[in-house]
Amino acid sequence: MSKKPNLVVAAVGDKSQHTSWISGNKNFDLMLIYYGDDPENENKYRSESDFFIKEKNVSKWKLIYSAFINNIDLFSKYEYIWAPDDDCYLQCQDVNTMFSIMKKYNLWLAQPSVIDNINVPWSAHIPKIFLRYTNMVEPMAPFFDMHTFFRLSETFNGSRVLSFAEALWSAILNNPKDKVAIVDVIKMSHTRPGGVNYDRYGAIDDHEEAREMLASFDRPHLTWNGKRLSEAMDNWEHITFRVIS
Repeated sequence: MSKKPNLVVAAVGDKSQHTSWISGNKNFDLMLIYYGDDPENENKYRSESDFFIKEKNVSKWKLIYSAFINNIDLFSKYEYIWAPDDDCYLQCQDVNTMFSIMKKYNLWLAQPSVIDNINVPWSAHIPKIFLRYTNMVEPMAPFFDMHTFFRLSETFNGSRVLSFAEALWSAILNNPKDKVAIVDVIKMSHTRPGGVNYDRYGAIDDHEEAREMLASFDRPHLTWNGKRLSEAMDNWEHITFRVIS
């Protein structure tokens, strides 16, 4: 059994960027959940991963949820976890550094800054900044401490694309001001425009699906500016609490 403290788990297709993550001496184990149908890639990915799962072509977060539920004892052995989209390009040393930053700054939830095909403006890289404590991160490439991963896991099965999960995650974590961060010292390339891979899910209205998912989490203690999450989703605001240069 590996003694590495970190786990990377990713649902990957035939154009996965995961080889960039393992391009060095990694301080993590790699679990690949392959949803493609190319036998050559399947064999290649199996050989490149520490844990390999072959699955049907469904959404990233549902695949991760299934892998987690079926391997809870395995997941619980790790301290931190990264769950990137397969189109995220990040060198191995940068992945290692992100895990180290998570531990050094006692972060619950974080992401690297983004330099290409930016989905939301607040995730874009800002020069001369080390990290920003914020109220949310994207579901595209989040790092979790394992306790936080367990706390948020019920949301992973909520919708196909987990759009608008940012505020839901923060609400579940009681909106901390020094536990969620965007790490600008690490720059990640997003190699495809956001949403281009949604066609594998069939017809999808991610906005409406997100509203339905958030409605399922409408609980008295989960609010945004005093409103239920499903009512407030169109008015979410990203907040930076503090910057470390």
